[in-house]
Amino acid sequence: MNERHLIALLAARLPRVSVRAGRLDGDTEVLEVPASSLVPVGRFLCSDADAAYDLVDITAIDRWPTTAGKPRFLVVVLLCSRTHRSRARLEIEVDDDVSAWPSLSPVWPAAALYEREVMDLMGLHPDGHPNPRRLLLPESFAGHPLRLDYRRTKHQPQVVPPERGAGVVIDVDGGTS
Repeated sequence: MNERHLIALLAARLPRVSVRAGRLDGDTEVLEVPASSLVPVGRFLCSDADAAYDLVDITAIDRWPTTAGKPRFLVVVLLCSRTHRSRARLEIEVDDDVSAWPSLSPVWPAAALYEREVMDLMGLHPDGHPNPRRLLLPESFAGHPLRLDYRRTKHQPQVVPPERGAGVVIDVDGGTS
């Protein structure tokens, strides 16, 4: 795919959906998408034959302290189209005050786990998520450890490990007990 392919494709097929900017970063086309356009853009990139993108990862970047009026967080959605041999990155800016962004789990079901990870570690909540529970940290954990203002010296409640033998045992024959 040539440079700016996705911008032209989105403008032609989704004229009412706004994309702030697009650029090429190596061989990856980067689209700055407003949060309100994330789900329609994701649906298009997933289902259109000229795009056919699969989800690779969702992560977030804390840009604290924020610079010159930019939102604090950047949610990054990484995509890959094996059909067209191309990669794309969607970037969504999220304010610290709002800390919410639309869930992509209706578009790519695998997004649900990535979104829970971002919610758990960064405190950014995906609106419309089917299962908004913690994924990696215990419920008693206070704060979000990947935020740049999270203190390393902060004390957390001790997590009590489960009792020995309380788990599922799988025997050699593959049965469970």
